Amino acid sequence: MVWTVRLVSEDGATLAQTASTGDGALARAQALADIYPRIAEIDPYGDTTFNGLQVPALLEELTRLMEETEEPSELQWLLDLRDFGERCRTKPHTYLKLLGD
Repeated sequence: MVWTVRLVSEDGATLAQTASTGDGALARAQALADIYPRIAEIDPYGDTTFNGLQVPALLEELTRLMEETEEPSELQWLLDLRDFGERCRTKPHTYLKLLGD
């Protein structure tokens, strides 16, 4: 599965976009909802939106997941996702959107 991640403005305009090359790390984390509750909320077949209040918990989970990820391409994508999350956290009226398959 390929994920598209967008940083969007309040009016829905895309401010930045990236895509994954696979979903290995997120799929593993989604199977562990008690450890990664925010990641478990991501719909692999639909769209999931996080606002600035939700993103800090997601960022903490992504940091932990990155520590457990060895595959370089997965790690790079998690770094990109975390970067988008940081931008959402610090810029008012922006949202982090993950578009599933």
